[in-house]
Order: sequence, then C-alpha cells, then structure tokens
Amino acid sequence: MDDYRHYANDESGRRVYVGNIKREERHQTKYYCIACGEEMIPVLGEVYEKHFRHKQENPNCSQESYIHKIGKQKLKERFYQQESFNITFIAEVACDNAGVCVR
Repeated sequence: MDDYRHYANDESGRRVYVGNIKREERHQTKYYCIACGEEMIPVLGEVYEKHFRHKQENPNCSQESYIHKIGKQKLKERFYQQESFNITFIAEVACDNAGVCVR
C-alpha cells in the first residue's frame, strides 16, 4: 500500500489537498503524483485517512521524493508570498580552548 499522500496536482498543474475534494466531484478531474507525474486516485473512504494513491502501482515512486517536492513547493510559495524570509538553524560552536576555560 502507498504511503499516505495528501496532495496531488490536478490537470492544470495546481496542487490539490485531498480533504477539499467532495465525493461527487472526485471523478470530474484527473490528479497526478507530485513526485513521479503518474495518475492518482483520491481515496475518500471513511475507514482510512483520506489520501491519494497511484492509479497503477508504481514501485519507483518514493515517499521521500514526494515529501521533497512538496517541501520545495511550499518553501518557494512562502518565499514569494512574504516581504521578508528568514531561515534559522542551530549550530554548535566551541572555541579551541573550551576545555580549559574558566567559567
């Protein structure tokens, strides 16, 4: 079974969240995998979490590729939607004399 994928591209290339698809509308458009481009089907059952799955099984499409592409898209959107864009990361730095310093 595919890992759960909550987003796919519609026929116009727009990213679609599976939770926004109504049952009666699910066959009115085609959806495509963000990672590999293959056709996807929205699964809107009530037992399992709503998600997209490949129409034809695709063992070459990885969850890692899917998450990577979603991350790049969201980062790009955030970059263009805001006036400023900050990236923060934590780095451990110690001076060469850290072991002998008196605190």
